[in-house]
Amino acid sequence: MLILCLSDGLFHSGEDLGGSLGVSRAAVWKYIKNLVASGIQIDSVRGRGYRIAGGLDLLDLGRIRQFISEDSLALLGTMHLFKTIDSTNAWLLERIDLGLAQSGDICLAEQQSAGRGRRGRAWVSPFGRNLYCSIVWKFDKGMNALEGLSLAVAVAIIEALADLLIPDLSLKWPNDIQGRGKKVAGILLEARGDLTDRCDLVIGIGLNFFMPTDAAKEINQAWIDLEQLTQQKLERNHVSAVVIDHVLQALVEFDQQGFGAFLERWNRWDAYRGQAVSIIAGKDVQSGKAYGVNEQGAFLLETDLGIKTFHGGEVSLRRVHEVVA
Repeated sequence: MLILCLSDGLFHSGEDLGGSLGVSRAAVWKYIKNLVASGIQIDSVRGRGYRIAGGLDLLDLGRIRQFISEDSLALLGTMHLFKTIDSTNAWLLERIDLGLAQSGDICLAEQQSAGRGRRGRAWVSPFGRNLYCSIVWKFDKGMNALEGLSLAVAVAIIEALADLLIPDLSLKWPNDIQGRGKKVAGILLEARGDLTDRCDLVIGIGLNFFMPTDAAKEINQAWIDLEQLTQQKLERNHVSAVVIDHVLQALVEFDQQGFGAFLERWNRWDAYRGQAVSIIAGKDVQSGKAYGVNEQGAFLLETDLGIKTFHGGEVSLRRVHEVVA
């Protein structure tokens, strides 16, 4: 496969690539154009050939499994890896609708063509640069019991990154993982099922490893990636495995104890606690001091009229100086 040949970051001539793939140089050029059209940055230098600058650290399910603990391996269903997909969340939701998904099933992709974030935002998903991962989990207590789960997953992810010695991390309610105050990872939960009985949940995770300059132009909020935070390239398979490991363990813990088990851990990483903030819901803006979260994961805002409680959904949290009239 051409992308595998170029993943080492070195120059390869069209002739050598054609020989490796068993095709003509003209066919190689056609394949190169298709890769560029899909958003992969490829250098072409006369007399030297083609390369992907910096190379690609492609995902490998076998290698990911090597880094997952035995306890979490016992929770794993089937792992699926795609080169390109519309959305890892959407693919697993379709599997659920067809009755084909099991708890612990995981979908990973090198690229998403229609990745989604919270509140309907697009999730920029360049090929082979970040983590796009979704996990199926089945709950017996219904969707009403899931309040606070997105915060628990955020705690699991930030603890995984901290275990990998990623510096300058914090959490922003309801479920953003930040590095130096900028978004490095996000979570999207989508459910199928009953409010009080069994339900199937898909937990989508997006984590920035190395965001190419061209792709970054499409992002409309402050962002950062792991390479900027650490000043080094981290192995995607290793980091992905550690994140998956922590999230699977957190899902078990949440199922047994609810968000109360994560409350103090959330507060430890809370970037906004004690600060002057505003909660924005459409045109409604309420300001006060961030008072942390309660045992259901709801945001607490201290105002002159007392403590007000806000749940996730169509609301945004901003520091007061960040709110534009």
